[in-house]
Amino acid sequence: GHAWQATVPGPALAAVAARMASVPRSFLDPRVSVAALAGDVVRQRLLSLDHESDDRVRRGAAVGLWLVASEDLVEPFTPVVSTAERPVADPAAVTRAARLLLRANRPMIVAGGGAIDAGDELARMVEMLDAPVVLTGNAKGVIPSNDPRCADNSLGYPATQAMLEDADVVLVVGSEVSDSDFYNGGHAPAWRGKVVRIDIDPAQLKRRLRPTVGLVADAAEALAALRWAIQLDPTPGPSWPAFARGGAARAAELRTAWRRAQRRAFVPWLRALASAIPPKAIVALDSTQLGYAAHTYLPASRPRSWLAPYGYGTLGCALPMAIGAAFAAPDRPVFALAGDGGWLFTVAEMATAADAGLNIVLVVWDNRGYAQIRQSFDDAGAPRMGVDVSSADPVAIARGFGWTAESVADPRELTVAVRRAFAAGGPQFIRVEVPS
Repeated sequence: GHAWQATVPGPALAAVAARMASVPRSFLDPRVSVAALAGDVVRQRLLSLDHESDDRVRRGAAVGLWLVASEDLVEPFTPVVSTAERPVADPAAVTRAARLLLRANRPMIVAGGGAIDAGDELARMVEMLDAPVVLTGNAKGVIPSNDPRCADNSLGYPATQAMLEDADVVLVVGSEVSDSDFYNGGHAPAWRGKVVRIDIDPAQLKRRLRPTVGLVADAAEALAALRWAIQLDPTPGPSWPAFARGGAARAAELRTAWRRAQRRAFVPWLRALASAIPPKAIVALDSTQLGYAAHTYLPASRPRSWLAPYGYGTLGCALPMAIGAAFAAPDRPVFALAGDGGWLFTVAEMATAADAGLNIVLVVWDNRGYAQIRQSFDDAGAPRMGVDVSSADPVAIARGFGWTAESVADPRELTVAVRRAFAAGGPQFIRVEVPS
């Protein structure tokens, strides 16, 4: 960047920008070389220089001309037609997997993001096996949270891990079984039973968990093949037919365990949000203490509704994700939850949402700093550094961006405020003043 600034003169670049800005939109189609257009501008600028002009300007214009001309040598976009086809599971492997599942007494299912478009087939398999299903964060909503056999995204909780270790067969559908899924006090998988694993990527089948039977296939197609193989098996196991494996009771046990594991101070706030967020909403969660708890606690009723990339440890992602969701699905409510520290990472995007008039409800959990990191310093007995945030008046900041904004200090106030915000529409900001 510095070298370009030293060689290409500002007037030449400004001329390029002005010329580009003046070009009618209809003129800029795929057949027009933008590089040629810019090169024409620089070329004219070079020819217009008189002999008294600064030699540096002339050299800079020449460099600019060479650069844009070079762009013309290779077109930036080359159409490529993909010939890839979805793999089909090996029939013999499907038969082996079906027999394992059919004879299981304590089966469990783990579904990941690879199952996001396989919800119908996954639901049929859950019912057929009468097995509890545990979801990763990327799969939240693939099986609705209110399904009696759904233990939701609770992989990181000890009770869920203990039940998986005790299962005689675990069916893993489209999941990396990653470290981020087993975070929150979790440990690496140590499942003692047999594993049937479905993944569209053959390399993924042997990562972290080596399956007893691996099926390289699309999740929905593999589940459908398994279902038919189980139905056609001539020698059903001792627990057949379905509804003999206590799937709903085992899932309820896991739900009770992770609810009891929530920090008591967060529960009233989580209940307030759960009662106020519409079932159709798309939810975007930032890295914040209440967000971590909400990741499991809040329900989801459909796939492609949950945005919480905790594997990346991202701060400030909730608002940009919510903006993208509001553009992509303007007919659906969009809810975002961020901490006061993470919110500041992308606070300028509030202008984007206001300018576009997007329907977003943003709740900022204001605990006056990076409380999770602050707690880590305290737990380690180390002095706190850089964990206090100085956004003294978030409501004023939000209003300055054109958002409707208010502050609440009680869970009941939060329920009322969130419902009112969704009813009003437009960009809505709610600050939660977290008790000290």
